[in-house]
Amino acid sequence: MAFGGPKKQLYSETICSLCLNLFQDPVLTHCRHNFCRVCIIRHCQESPAPALCPLCRATVKLRNLRPNQQLANIVETIRKAKRGEKAEGRIGVCKKFFCKNDQVLICVVCDTSMEHWGHDVVPMEEAAQEYKDKFEALQQSLEKKRTTAIERKLAEEEKKQTFLTQIKLEKDEITSVFKEMQKFIKAKERLWLDQLGEMEKETEKSWEENITSLTKEIGRLSTLISEMAKKRQQPPIRLLQDIGSTLKRYQEGLLRQVVELSPRPEKRLRSYSQKRPVLLKAMENFEEFLEETFPKDSAKEIQNKVNVILDPDTAHPFLILTEGLTSVKWEDRYQDLPDWHTRFNREFCVLGQERFASGRHWWEVEVDEEKGAMWALGVARESVRRKGIFKFTPNEGIWAVGKKPYNSPSPCRLSVLNSPEWVPLNLSHEPRNIRVSLDYEESRLVFFDADTNKLIFAFSSVSFHDERIQPFFWVGSGVRLNL
Repeated sequence: MAFGGPKKQLYSETICSLCLNLFQDPVLTHCRHNFCRVCIIRHCQESPAPALCPLCRATVKLRNLRPNQQLANIVETIRKAKRGEKAEGRIGVCKKFFCKNDQVLICVVCDTSMEHWGHDVVPMEEAAQEYKDKFEALQQSLEKKRTTAIERKLAEEEKKQTFLTQIKLEKDEITSVFKEMQKFIKAKERLWLDQLGEMEKETEKSWEENITSLTKEIGRLSTLISEMAKKRQQPPIRLLQDIGSTLKRYQEGLLRQVVELSPRPEKRLRSYSQKRPVLLKAMENFEEFLEETFPKDSAKEIQNKVNVILDPDTAHPFLILTEGLTSVKWEDRYQDLPDWHTRFNREFCVLGQERFASGRHWWEVEVDEEKGAMWALGVARESVRRKGIFKFTPNEGIWAVGKKPYNSPSPCRLSVLNSPEWVPLNLSHEPRNIRVSLDYEESRLVFFDADTNKLIFAFSSVSFHDERIQPFFWVGSGVRLNL
């Protein structure tokens, strides 16, 4: 019999400490401890005089033993309850009732046992009808979800085909335009087609994944519905077996959300369609147009935008991160933070949580600075040094641009952090929003002015050493970097 809580404690009080079984003819000693009559007599006979109580070591005299009839009655009740549980397990046909609390079939004996005291017990047929009604409602809801999923699948397939046709027409139009151009622009034609081809692959993959997911979801819902329909036809005794877990599984099938629909890339395709007439009008000055237009557009079109989140476990204790971990500034206030092995302890640095080991990615950083402020941003190897003082150079696994003061009366200028020293950059104006563009496979890191799309600096043939790369930030006094 399964006991728990007070029942378990009650059961333990009916166990003889000598034979470890339920009391047989329990007697009470002078020291008010209970034992089986046979067990305590045997103990006294086998022990050297005087015999001592096994529990408190008080002297036990056989003439002082007193029968404990109340305890004997309790033990007999427990024995009957245990016999009722065994009968329940052996005789399935006796299960005519259903315990709602435990969600199990029980017999008449079990209904009166300690196991089901105070429980809500109803006839088996009544419980079976109640669960049939629940199954029917669940089945109707699941059928509605399946219908919705089928409709979405058909809509996705139609939109996929329409959009892929539009992409093909756009590719044909662009090809016809480029055929009228000089040999110089053949390479640019290839660039444009590659971008559309990549969009086509991404579109194909995105819709195929959604359709596959919806197909699986329809199959799963159909299986649940079929299984539930068969379950409803079962006799009550089989239907109610393990009803709790079965009902939970069916309810989980109802709560599970249908897969999200694929994103709509029509806007990207429309941007290409709008460029085609511009190309026709700019034929006379097309070389300049390509050099000015394609680099700034393609850098973001074919890369993945990253929403960089700062890693607080790497931040120097003087760096204050916002609650959303998307902004950092320096304050002259030391924070008592754990000195993790990942944390910078001398240089005012922090890394982004993202790690890149492949692909092409970009993110933008807003620089809010006071005159003479020092800062740097770029990327670093995951293994970059965290302790002590070091230089922010490629030799240390850091590729960045930034500002630091020079030994001259002129204000500090934007520089590239190169070996062995920082090299000032000749720019017409200093950018306030910087786009970082990373191409891991091509070992290339490029910085753009995000407002004008003009090139700031490019690292080529970067030695990542097949190591993961993280966004890198160095923040001095008087500057805030916003992501």
